[in-house]
Amino acid sequence: MQLSEEQLRVSKREVEAGGVRLRKVIRTEIVNRPVELRREEVVIERVPVGEGRTATGGRSSFEEQEVFIPLRREEAVVEKETRVREEVRARKESQTATENVSGQVRKEDVEIQRSGEAREDTTRNPRSRKP
Repeated sequence: MQLSEEQLRVSKREVEAGGVRLRKVIRTEIVNRPVELRREEVVIERVPVGEGRTATGGRSSFEEQEVFIPLRREEAVVEKETRVREEVRARKESQTATENVSGQVRKEDVEIQRSGEAREDTTRNPRSRKP
C-alpha cells in the first residue's frame, strides 16, 4: 500500500502591476515687466522780438523756408530666450516584502483495525523488513 501526500510548492512570476506615464505639457502664462520708455516732443514757442531788429544771416524776408526736426522715441522690444529649467528623471527601484502564503494540501494516511490477536510491530522499520 502506498500513501501519498501533497506538498505546498511556492514559486514566483512577474506580472504587470500598473505604471507611470510622464507627459510633457506646455503651459502659457502672462508676464508683466515695467519698462521706462523715452520719447521726444517738439515744443513751439513764439517769442516777440524787440523793435528795430532786422533779418540776418543773408536771407531775405518773405522767402519760403522749411525745417524738418526729426523726433525719436523708444519702443519696447520683447525677446524670448529658451533655457533648460530642470530635468525630470525616472527610475525604478525594487523592494522585497515577505508574505505568508497558505494553501490546503492533502495527505493520505492509514487507519488500522485489529481483530482477534493481530498485533502491530512498531519497533522495526517497515522498509527494512526481510521477507
